[in-house]
Amino acid sequence: LHTVTLTQCHLADYLVQMLRLPVLKKLALVLVDLSVASLHSIIHSSCPALQRLVLVFGLGIHIPCLKIKSPHLVSIGIRCGHGELVIEDAPSLQRLLNDIISSNLQITVMSAPKLETLGKFHDFFSESKVTHNPTVIQYLVFSCICPSKQIS
Repeated sequence: LHTVTLTQCHLADYLVQMLRLPVLKKLALVLVDLSVASLHSIIHSSCPALQRLVLVFGLGIHIPCLKIKSPHLVSIGIRCGHGELVIEDAPSLQRLLNDIISSNLQITVMSAPKLETLGKFHDFFSESKVTHNPTVIQYLVFSCICPSKQIS
């Protein structure tokens, strides 16, 4: 298996602990009910070759703090009502895209030396905050689709 999309299901912690997908490269979790611990396990242990990750959470779901350390992740797409995403160490990460609903998602990028594109698709007159290394990038988006942000 190289690509998996799971939609509108519940993944119990005990099932995730048994999950092993050593060659999985693309994973999409769309409205999947699972714990943050299980999500960490999937990203860091269950799928060691993972390159592309898409996470879509329901509007009322709060992600306390999702921390990502992955040597192979190239692309992350996330839709989350509110919470925190920390990219601790992702040496291959090139694209980080967050969707329209992610207005209250705080993103911190500690180490992603190849990160080239921050994509933001957002409502009118909403503020967003992204931290990259110690630099804080704030921008106000005045259209529904914003061109990719380039980071040097």
